[in-house]
Amino acid sequence: MLVSTRFLPVSAEFLKVRRLRATRVILAAMALAQVLVLMGITYSLSNPAQPQGPSPEILDQARLMTTFPTGIPVALSFAATLGPLFAIILSAHIVGCEYSWGTMRQLIATGQDRTRYIFIKTAGLLLASLMIAITSGVSGGAGLALTPLIGGMPPQPGAIMSPGFLLSLAKALGIAWFCLSFYSLLTLLFTTLARSTATGMAAGLLFFFLEGGLMGFLAHMIPAAKSIIPYTISYNITIIQSLLEGATHAGPVASNELLAGGTPIRAFAILLLYAAGFLRGAIEIARRQELS
Repeated sequence: MLVSTRFLPVSAEFLKVRRLRATRVILAAMALAQVLVLMGITYSLSNPAQPQGPSPEILDQARLMTTFPTGIPVALSFAATLGPLFAIILSAHIVGCEYSWGTMRQLIATGQDRTRYIFIKTAGLLLASLMIAITSGVSGGAGLALTPLIGGMPPQPGAIMSPGFLLSLAKALGIAWFCLSFYSLLTLLFTTLARSTATGMAAGLLFFFLEGGLMGFLAHMIPAAKSIIPYTISYNITIIQSLLEGATHAGPVASNELLAGGTPIRAFAILLLYAAGFLRGAIEIARRQELS
């Protein structure tokens, strides 16, 4: 059992995150899920269910997006759109385990700097988000390399070192990391408030699934609510995710024509303000907590 002492430096927090069993389990589960999704997509493209399906040109373009290595940036859309589910679960465990291990009790009893604690935890969550994004890229590449076994296009290894591919890969990795880090900070706030892994995880997952739908429902029921939509999290996250090729979105807000008015720079700015609010909220909650 790892217990913090006076308080753990960032490097020790990184080591803790890497050694957590939950980290290995969640990364393995996500990698397996991504490989299965890629194999399923490739199989469906190679064996169209309907004779009157897309034209051969469209099918070839879609198959190119599931080809190694050119499809890896597209595969990273998995990390940006569904990866937050894994980030929420892992973040809740990273933050919540400190309460079950007694770290927070020790911190409060010895009068240590709680603001520093939150910043160290934030660094750990950013590392965990980066690990999820990199795992998504690696497992995506592995899945794409296996697609020829079920009718996919043969690999194109010559494209690996092309400047266009490397730029697109860096962009996709950065966007995925941003989306994952955002939901990790949201979970930091919920878990610090609840002082419980399970409650923080449940709150994060409920927010992830319900926020967009509720705001879309309000926009349809109350016309005045449409003015709020451009400032919601789901709206701006969707704009960021749309920068990834092949990213798919669902939900009333994502499919609403209101998306036409958003810009990526504005979305990034709004989400950064939200993230700063989550961090500030977690700091204030931690500073006022008293554990009996």
